[in-house]
Amino acid sequence: MNADVGPPGDAADLRKQAEEVATKRAPLSLEASEDLPPEAMKRLLHELQVHQIELEMQNEELRRMQVELDATLKRYFDLYNMAPVGFVTVSESGLILEANPTATGMLGVLRGSLVNQPLSQFILTEDQDLYYLHRKHLFETGEQEAWDVRMVQKDRTLFWVHMQARITKDTGEAPLCRLVMSDITKRKQAENALYQEKTFTRALLENQIEGVVACNESGDLVLFNRTLVNWHGMDALKLPQEQWAEHYDLFEEDGTTPLATYAIPLVRAFKGEVINDVGMVICANKQPPRHVLCTGAPILDETHQKLGAVVVMHDITQQRENEELLQDTMQRLELATTSARMGVWDWDLLSGSMTWDDRMFELYGASHGEIQGTVQDWKDGLHPEDMNHAIAECESALRGEAPFDTEFRVKHGNGTILWIKANAVVLRDQQGNPVRMIGLNQDITERHKVQEQVRSLSRDLEKRVEERTAQLEYANKEMEAFSYSVSHDLRAPLQSIKGFSEVLLEEYWNQLDDKGKHYLQRIQASTQRMGTLITDLLKLSKTNRSELTLANCDLSRLSSEIANGLTMANPSCRVEINIQPGMMVKADHHLMQVVLDNFLCNAWKFTSKGQAPRIEVGEVVSPGGERTFFIRDNGAGFDMAHVDKLFNAFQRLHSSSDFEGTGIGLAIVQRIINRHGGRVWAEGKVGKGATFFFTIPERADK
Repeated sequence: MNADVGPPGDAADLRKQAEEVATKRAPLSLEASEDLPPEAMKRLLHELQVHQIELEMQNEELRRMQVELDATLKRYFDLYNMAPVGFVTVSESGLILEANPTATGMLGVLRGSLVNQPLSQFILTEDQDLYYLHRKHLFETGEQEAWDVRMVQKDRTLFWVHMQARITKDTGEAPLCRLVMSDITKRKQAENALYQEKTFTRALLENQIEGVVACNESGDLVLFNRTLVNWHGMDALKLPQEQWAEHYDLFEEDGTTPLATYAIPLVRAFKGEVINDVGMVICANKQPPRHVLCTGAPILDETHQKLGAVVVMHDITQQRENEELLQDTMQRLELATTSARMGVWDWDLLSGSMTWDDRMFELYGASHGEIQGTVQDWKDGLHPEDMNHAIAECESALRGEAPFDTEFRVKHGNGTILWIKANAVVLRDQQGNPVRMIGLNQDITERHKVQEQVRSLSRDLEKRVEERTAQLEYANKEMEAFSYSVSHDLRAPLQSIKGFSEVLLEEYWNQLDDKGKHYLQRIQASTQRMGTLITDLLKLSKTNRSELTLANCDLSRLSSEIANGLTMANPSCRVEINIQPGMMVKADHHLMQVVLDNFLCNAWKFTSKGQAPRIEVGEVVSPGGERTFFIRDNGAGFDMAHVDKLFNAFQRLHSSSDFEGTGIGLAIVQRIINRHGGRVWAEGKVGKGATFFFTIPERADK
């Protein structure tokens, strides 16, 4: 082909170029076309020649284009195979049709093994729904899709992928999905690390006990931590700095003067000032004033460009209150030491110097000019008999063996002797060596006088107690003698009277008239009643003399035994008796038997004349835990107007003709319960029965 021929443009240009080439070439031979007119033949040959040239030029263009196409295809396949991202072609059913080496490297599978495998098997199970949703939308709409998904390699290594997908469709062929996969694992890790860092930083600031506030480069609040929200009772709002003081209730340290805008710590820091311990007061609505110290500075980047400002607020309200309390306490201490005549001294052990306050000089009866208030002055003022003891106590405190807490006598300047109560603390360095000793001296002379009076009174009291003890012992012996006399001297005459009256009744019954017989019967009844009364008196005296023997005592079992005895002794009486089980106390077993015997015998006696007699023994527990035992009956009862007489000896609320008895039993019960530290009382109503209560305190169980 002629080198002058260039690439054709359109058909007209190609024709024109062919005409130019044909005119330069030699004309074709006319011998082969003798039958045609010369002009026609000439035109025919020219046309053929031009057409031939056109074909040659087209072939040349096709060869050039093929070379370019081959080069382009080579560049495309180089880019496809060497691309840093994965290219995957997926069918509408989700099968992999083709993948470049980068994609196979991502998935950790050989290229040939991927074909006709579902792409979903390489997607994390939790993310497969997202993949199916995007793929479905892609084929339905044809719109390009993009999303992030987690994938797993063949060895189960997890990695993040950003997918971009679009639809391609050749004529007459099914649509295909072209996927571009970019490994974004490092980006995700960086994003997660950044998120964790931001979350941690935010949580750190939010959970600070100090208030933290920050603004950005525009001066807008971007941080208002939880502490500040609690202090102000509100969240941060986007407000101009001129409104901060009014909106957030900011005041000067006096708590009454509103803070000027230029003086607000965050405004000062925003303008480039570094502030330290700047005080202000937050007077939020419905909250007490809060005193804070502010520290802040501007926030700068690496190039010193301002990014904003931050201020940290430390609540010193309690500290101020403590300082005020300390000041008040110091004033009170000053007043107390003055009122109590306490002297304060301070001994510097390193220099050996000692400092006394004015009251120390007063205690020793000396002025500043007379003594200097030194250690030697202290020693010189000690009473000779107490000197060794006081110095030894001081040295023991310095060695750390015992606190300095002692008493000693000192010689006052006027010649009198004072008693001093001394206390001190020893201050030590990091090695534990004593470096300072601070103490108090108090005049306790009057206290010693009172103590001496108390000791004198105690001696007198002890003497009186000994005398009273001797009197009680004598009274007890007299009581024992009386008991012996009652038991023997009184019983003997009664037995004689009873015996002779029985002889008269037996041997002279027929010789006596009715009045005589009546008198003898009354004599016998009186002697029997007198004998019973003597027995009860002896019982009453024994309740105070016998020693208590405390042990576990089953009141339920004792009550059952007494009730069984009453039933056997009175078979004709039908009395319903209910006894609560498990009533255990720690008490004297014999005396509790006496108590229950008196209560149950009385209940039996006073129910004997009623209809459907019933007796109940039980206990109740108060909300405070006190156990109260009771014996309840539905018998004769009594009038509560006379309840105070029930437990007095020889006091009876019923006549002997109605109910027999001596009036001693309940007095015995009261003494026994009192000896156990308990209480006993009664409630009743005439004709409705009575209930007797008693307690045995828990201390008896211990």
